[in-house]
This record gives sequence, structure tokens and C-alpha cells, in this order.
Amino acid sequence: MDRSERRARRSSTVSVRGESSTNARPSRRPRTRARLDSTVADGAHAKARLLRPDGTRETRSRPRLLTLPEQIAQQLAQDIVNQALAPGHRLKETELSQQFGASRAPIREALRLLEQRGLVQIEPRHGVRVTDLSASEVDDLYEIRASLLGLAARRVALRRDERFLTTARNYVQQLKEHASDSTGGQYFEVTYKLSNLIAATAGSPKLFALISSFSQQVARYTRLSLQPLQRRKQSSQIWERLLRALESKQPELAEETQRMLVFGSRDKLRELLEAQAAKQAA
Repeated sequence: MDRSERRARRSSTVSVRGESSTNARPSRRPRTRARLDSTVADGAHAKARLLRPDGTRETRSRPRLLTLPEQIAQQLAQDIVNQALAPGHRLKETELSQQFGASRAPIREALRLLEQRGLVQIEPRHGVRVTDLSASEVDDLYEIRASLLGLAARRVALRRDERFLTTARNYVQQLKEHASDSTGGQYFEVTYKLSNLIAATAGSPKLFALISSFSQQVARYTRLSLQPLQRRKQSSQIWERLLRALESKQPELAEETQRMLVFGSRDKLRELLEAQAAKQAA
């Protein structure tokens, strides 16, 4: 075999641009991300859509994959927010281990994550239980949330991002459609998305992280507050007012209206929790 024939044989096995080599290894199957329900997306892993002062968007880093304990905690958090796991419900490691097909080590870590989020309480020698809904906790959580989301709404109004407004208009329209539903589940999901959108568009990763840090803890209360039909109709009207403030670039009005939304949920929760306490005492 002469030199030209050897060259031709080698070139037949080497890939050319745009084609794969005959000897190339098959590409590895990409790891799949753990599915995060939109209602209870973990704020620690959600990425803010940050805007530069000139209006261009910053490049966002790719979110890391959730560990097994984080995935388990995420599913349990969803069940707590959706009230599939009621306040006071006891969580047993052996049952959870069977449910998720995992050893007890990641189960324990998942429960510790839930405790950090205020969703469960780990009691020495008594196990783990879902935390109760507390009127005192409501006041604390919603006062903080009103301040943080009010600031986020102010900053979003100053930016007046058209892409944000297009999405926000769509969400507000969905709120109007779901305000009269027989249950408040879908309405709650849209309000949760819209609140997160405002937090993410404020242009501050620290503010976004603060709002997200206890979003699941607040979510279980907000879902309860939106169960009454009249409250949803009132909430829908206030969301429309907030959207108009954001569209017209009125930061003070946007902040005031956002705080009104949060405090409206707080006041309804106080009423509902007081009624529950009176019923239990009777």
C-alpha cells in the first residue's frame, strides 16, 4: 500500500466538519433536572431575570441540579402547601423511605431542609410534624413580605420593562378568569407566579433571594386566604390596579398597591384563623 492509499484510508475514518467520527463515542444522555412544581418553586434555585441599567439582560448561569434530599423536600413542601399534608400531620422516616425509595439519610436531610423553611418541626424523641398555622406567624411573615414585595414593585415600575408587562398582563387576565372558580387553587397558582415575576424583574438578586427564602412558608397561608370567593374578586381588582401603576410608571402607587395586596391576604387570614380557633374552643 503506497502513501496516498494510506492517507485515503485514514481520512475515511476521521470526521469532517459537521459530521461525526465513525470511531466517536456515543454522547452521554444528559442528566434530567428534578421537576419543580411552579407553585412551590424553590427560591434557592430559581434564577432572577436581571436587567442592566441600559435595559439589556444579563447572562444567567445554568441552575444546578437538585440533590436527592432537595428533591424529596420539594415534593413534601408541595404536599404541605397544597394541604395534602395537613398541619399537625406526623411524618415518619420509615414511611417516607418507602414512599421515595430512598435510605433514611437523605430523608433526614430533606426533613431538616423543611424545618429551615418553617414547614415542619423536628421534635426530639417525638418525630417530625407539619407546623401549625399561627396568627402570630402570619403577622410577622406578611409584614416582611409586604415591605419586600412593595420595594420590588417600586423598582419594576421605574424600569417599565415591556417584556415583563406583556407577561404580567397575561397573568392578570388569568386572574380575572379564575376569580369566580369554585375553588381558589388555580387563582392562587397565578398570583404566586405573578408575585415571583415581580420579585425577579426588580433587578436585585439579593432582594429576589430574600423574597424567595420564605416563599413556601407564605404560600400555604396565601392559598388559605384565597379560598373565599369574595376575597379572590377583591384581589383580582387590586392586581388590575397594580398593573396600571406599573404600566404608567408610578413607583409610589405600585409600592402602595402591592402592600395592599399582601395586607389583604393577612387580614383575611386573621379572620379565618380566629374563626377556626373559636370553633375548636366551642
